[in-house]
Amino acid sequence: MSTLIANPIYDSVFKYMIANEKVAKILLSALLKKNVVKVVQLNNEYNLPVSDDLSICRIDFGATVSEEITLPDGKVEVKESVITIELQKVYLPSEILRFRQYTGTHYCNPNMVHPVKYDTVREAADPMISVYILGHKLDVINECVCYISREYRDYNGKKLDVLDPFAESLTHDSIIVQVPLLPNDHIRNRAEELLQVINQSKQTSDRHFLSIDEDRYSGDEEMQEVIRTLKGAACDSDIRRTMQLEDEILGELKNKDLTIRMQAEQLAEQKEQLAEQKKQLASMARKLQKKGRSISEIAEFMEIPRDVVKTLLEN
Repeated sequence: MSTLIANPIYDSVFKYMIANEKVAKILLSALLKKNVVKVVQLNNEYNLPVSDDLSICRIDFGATVSEEITLPDGKVEVKESVITIELQKVYLPSEILRFRQYTGTHYCNPNMVHPVKYDTVREAADPMISVYILGHKLDVINECVCYISREYRDYNGKKLDVLDPFAESLTHDSIIVQVPLLPNDHIRNRAEELLQVINQSKQTSDRHFLSIDEDRYSGDEEMQEVIRTLKGAACDSDIRRTMQLEDEILGELKNKDLTIRMQAEQLAEQKEQLAEQKKQLASMARKLQKKGRSISEIAEFMEIPRDVVKTLLEN
């Protein structure tokens, strides 16, 4: 049975979905490939106001994750740790600088720093993971979900099996999701399965909604929870109104982006034309110089200043 759900590509819908703690734990567990046992949405001080009715935001979480650690004696121990998750979602490809600026605010946030007992007590920060959900394809990476991971290695490249508070405070891993590359069939893993609720190939004639085969997930309680939440968003009049506002703003952003690209192309073309003109003038000046003309005579003949002639001849 096909079910209509609100389209999480819209920021308003995505925020509605991820505000559900159960859904946040389900999606983050799948992406992190770790068991998220607790998640708290942090106060976000970095919303980008777009209009009186809409603000495009990034969502931060404090998450407690548990994972099994194999000790040197072979015993398995369950370890819990707290991490900060910086989740950003974007429509357009021209957002790299905005991502960098936002990540920078986290490194400046004193609330992330706390005492850690190592050999001595010192300050450290919760490890951070950045999650980027992109509505466009990247130039080189062809995987729908890509993990950028750090490793500790010595000078000779040997991997060091350690985690240090200093390094964990100053560097972080990233996860990149490319929505256009999400598969429709041959789902390979849990992340790809859950991300079907944002797969844009499932759009209906009204792009505000996706059509999901709910019967396919009849035995999947986690997927059912996500679908129920998005069905609720589809019935929310405020969410539908905000999606319409996002369409208007996205249209303006696309027009602005197109204008900037056209201006950049025109400037590049003008630069090439000026370089060719300079090359032609320099060639003419050198020919006249070989015929014994002075710089003043060349300048008068070519109707350009003497200092320009000198520069052309020097280059």
